[in-house]
Amino acid sequence: MLISVIIPVYNSAAFLKECVGSVLDQDENLEIILINDGSKDDSGAICDELAKKNANIKVLHKQNGGVSSARNAGLELAKGDYIAFIDSDDSIKKGYFTDLLAKIGSSDALVLSINDYKVPKPFILSGQQALEFMLKDKAHRFGWAPWNKLFKRSVIDKIRFNESEHVTEDFSFISKIFLGDIKVAFDTGGLYNYQDSDISIMRSSYNEKYDSMVLVGDNFLKECKERAPSLVPLAFFALANGTLFLIYKAREARLYEKVASFSARLRANIFPIIFNKHGSLKFKLVILAHAFCQKILLARYRKQSAKNESQK
Repeated sequence: MLISVIIPVYNSAAFLKECVGSVLDQDENLEIILINDGSKDDSGAICDELAKKNANIKVLHKQNGGVSSARNAGLELAKGDYIAFIDSDDSIKKGYFTDLLAKIGSSDALVLSINDYKVPKPFILSGQQALEFMLKDKAHRFGWAPWNKLFKRSVIDKIRFNESEHVTEDFSFISKIFLGDIKVAFDTGGLYNYQDSDISIMRSSYNEKYDSMVLVGDNFLKECKERAPSLVPLAFFALANGTLFLIYKAREARLYEKVASFSARLRANIFPIIFNKHGSLKFKLVILAHAFCQKILLARYRKQSAKNESQK
């Protein structure tokens, strides 16, 4: 049995040896696939150095195309019975894959999702139940990232990351898998060392990459209508949440035309959002305000921003 470990690499010279070293320290039969996504630092040379010393490391150097492009390139090369992703600035503790294999093997699941939230015992849901469970999880205890999951190859073979999506692309990828006829096991992890990055795109100022969130939301809604009608209300709830996030980001960047377009998006979907069993009354009132009273809200925001600037 072989596990393919896909590691997208971009300007990770400071962390890369520690990351790969932690994977090499595992006891399982692994192939490690390093995708150098056009790094401008010494990452590419480090990849080649590691491959020369370890026969189970493959390296592909490519032009920069983003993390989705790098992960897809890794999937094309992968030969394993199981697929795992690790970010190049993270690391794993000894026994990581032993733990994952034991849990996924005992559950008869096709995907195992680990997390830091303590659960009394592993629990198993259908893919669509898992989607509903995770979308309702306000504390975000069960993340959408591919790096906290182990996939049996059969569920991932024909699914790829959408390279035109630059924000929430992980959600898009995972939701496509979970909409299939599969079982998903959830369990407590603790052996993955996540490096919280200050340069995460979700913390950055608004830029054109955020526009892909609209595509992700629309595609998810379409997939639910076609494959899981019971999840359509949740898809509209997710669309509303994402659009509200975009309004706040665009407003911070003073891109008021963008704000207006996102408000129009809320208006176009207002009935399935408001007449929805998901979302609190307070949330729905906020949505209504941003859909129909945006000029008033922007005037208040500009006034408060001017006041804050004058006090600096």
